[in-house]
Amino acid sequence: MNTLNELQAIHKFIIDYANIGIHAINKHGITVIYNQKMGEIEGLQPGNVIQRRLDELVNFDNTESTLLRVLHTKNPLYDVEQTYWNLNGDEITTVNTTMPIFEDGEIIGAVEYASDISHYRKYVLQPVKKHSYSETYNKIIAESKAMQEVLVLAEKAASTRLPLLIIGETGTGKDLIAERIHMALEPKNNSFYTLLCQAVDERWLDQLASELENEKQMTLFCERIDLLPLHLQPKLLHLLEQYKNKDHLLIASVDDDPVELISKGALQKNLFYLFSNFTINISPLRERVEDIEPFIQAFFVEHAEKFGTGIPAVHPDVLKLLLKYDWPGNIRELQHLLEEIITHDPKLETITNDVLPMHFLIKQDKHSILEEEQIPTYEVPELTLESYLLQAEKYYIGRMMKKHGNNITKTAEALGMSRQNLQYRLKKIRNQK
Repeated sequence: MNTLNELQAIHKFIIDYANIGIHAINKHGITVIYNQKMGEIEGLQPGNVIQRRLDELVNFDNTESTLLRVLHTKNPLYDVEQTYWNLNGDEITTVNTTMPIFEDGEIIGAVEYASDISHYRKYVLQPVKKHSYSETYNKIIAESKAMQEVLVLAEKAASTRLPLLIIGETGTGKDLIAERIHMALEPKNNSFYTLLCQAVDERWLDQLASELENEKQMTLFCERIDLLPLHLQPKLLHLLEQYKNKDHLLIASVDDDPVELISKGALQKNLFYLFSNFTINISPLRERVEDIEPFIQAFFVEHAEKFGTGIPAVHPDVLKLLLKYDWPGNIRELQHLLEEIITHDPKLETITNDVLPMHFLIKQDKHSILEEEQIPTYEVPELTLESYLLQAEKYYIGRMMKKHGNNITKTAEALGMSRQNLQYRLKKIRNQK
C-alpha cells in the first residue's frame, strides 16, 4: 500500500509534468495548485503564485477571471478560447475548461485546465496555405516616416521581383507588407501562399514542391524562416533555388537581426543569402508612435461599419498611456486590446482608464507606468500636506519600481509592505492621473 507521502509525490509529479496548464484556487480565491506549464503560458513563476490570492496577483474582477466567475456562479465553463498577451509580451491563445470543485454539496474551489494552441490557431494545422484575395494590404497605417519608407521599399521590391527578406518583431505586420508587395506586382501573380515555418515537417515541404511546380506564377511568403527546424533549412533552400529565377516571387521573414540569428544557430547562412538581395526592416510600434492614434481611429471606423458598434473617443489620459507603453506585441497587441474594449461595451462613447482591461494595466505597472517626477519643495504655492505626501509617495515608489526592474514582489519587499498593499498604492497613484 502506498504511503501518504508517496501518493503526494505521485500527485505532484503528475501535475508538474502535465502538458496542459493547471490552476486551482480554494473557496477564498487563494491559489493552491499552479503547475509549470501554466507558468510558461502566463509568464509567471509557480513559486510566486501558489498561496496567493488571485485578485492580489492580477486584480481581475469576477467577470474577467474565469476561475473567479466559476467560483461565484458554481457553473462550469467548457472550451473557452482566450487570446491575450502574457507578462513576457508573447501572444497566447488558449482553450480553457474551468470546473467548480464540490465537497458534500458545498463549493470548495475551482480548477482551470488550459491548452496552449498559439501555434495552431491561425493556420489550423495547415503550414502551407493558399490565400484568397484580400484588401487588408490597403489598410496599413503609415503616418510615421518609418512606415512610409517601408511602403516605398515595398513598391521597389515588387518592381525587382527578387527574393526578399522582411525583418520585424512579432506583430509588426510583416505578413501585410508581404501581401502588399504581392498586390503591387506587374504583371500580377496568380496566387499568394504562406509557409508557416514553425509547423513544417518534410511532408509539408513535399506539398510545397508540388504547389511550386503546378502554379505558373505565385508569391510564396515563408513566415519566420528562423523557426524552421535546422535539418529542414537546407531542404527548403534546395527546393526554392530551383524556382528563384522563374515567375515565382519568394519572400521570407524573421523577427530579429538575421546576423544574430545566424550566430545563435537558429538560421543557416545559405538560406539567409537566398533572401538577402533585398531587405525591408519594419520598426516596432514603440519607435513609431505617430501610427497609434490613426490606427485606433481606423480600427473603430471599420469595426462600426462591420458590426454597427460605436466609434468611441479616446480620453487624453488613456492616449498618454498608450503612447508611453512599449507594445511588445506591436500593432497586433494594440488591435487585440481595442477588440477587447469594444466587445465588452459596443456602445462605448469614451475610452477612459476604468474601461481598460486589468491585464493591460498590470503590464503598465511592469513597463513603468510611473513617471519619475521631482518631489515638490516648499516653494510650490498652495500645496497641502496631503498633496505633498501623495506626490512624494508617487516619486519614491516610482524610483523603487525602476530600481527593481518593475518587479512588484521585489519592490514590495524593499518597501517593507505586502504585494497587495503595493498594488493598492499603484492603483491609487494611477487614479490620480
